[in-house]
Amino acid sequence: MTQSYTSRLSTLDFKLGHTACSVQATISVQVISVPRPDGFHGRFAAVAGLDEEFVLLDSEDENVPISGDEIRLSRCVATVEFSKMLEISVKAWQGGRVFRCGMHFAPQEMGTDFQTTDIGFCRIKVTVYWSLFP
Repeated sequence: MTQSYTSRLSTLDFKLGHTACSVQATISVQVISVPRPDGFHGRFAAVAGLDEEFVLLDSEDENVPISGDEIRLSRCVATVEFSKMLEISVKAWQGGRVFRCGMHFAPQEMGTDFQTTDIGFCRIKVTVYWSLFP
């Protein structure tokens, strides 16, 4: 079931689907290189349970919001079916340079998993915290 709700300032697309045997993934992204880049733009997205990409952060033409070393994602929780992988995609750009990468995480009942990657002008660490639904 899909439904759109439109207001004066935005549109909310609501999608309801069935996910069997799923876990919760809380996602965080950190800049781990020193020195930190002096501003960059980025789009962070995930594909999880319903096989649809959802945006974690899209800074568009603004700098990616960073607090300390943590990239402040607009959305950070996903539902992932045990039979599928959590896919995280990153598109980052600074000046005329554009970098793309992807990461795959296997669902776990609980625990932490992370991967690091180079996006050209800095290195990032993507961490996924796994937990079962109560």
